[in-house]
Amino acid sequence: MEYLEPVTPVHITDPSLGKSGYVIHDLIVMAPKKDDRLALPALGEYYDDILTIDAWINNRTKPQQAQGLLCYKLQEREARIRERVEYLAKKRGIDSETLWLQILKGEAERLSPEDLKILQSEESADD
Repeated sequence: MEYLEPVTPVHITDPSLGKSGYVIHDLIVMAPKKDDRLALPALGEYYDDILTIDAWINNRTKPQQAQGLLCYKLQEREARIRERVEYLAKKRGIDSETLWLQILKGEAERLSPEDLKILQSEESADD
């Protein structure tokens, strides 16, 4: 019986492909693709039952039905969301498109009452 020596995998990254993986015995084993799914906390027994029934009625899986419901609700609220971003942008003295992009990039910061006082004093000094 032949035994193989233990091998330590060597991590590699191929920047040209934007992929990474491990080399084991001259074989490249690619790392699993990042999962972009949204993780939600448990719905609770009642809402889980309602989602199960709604998915069954619509001949969809629970994740498919939940995705559809979430997208529908976001479409329904989009105008209100945009109004809220407009309000928050005005409060910061920037346009809503700038704040929208800052939020998407993870660069937007929440204002404390002290920050608001500073912004207001800078605004009064400019006048």
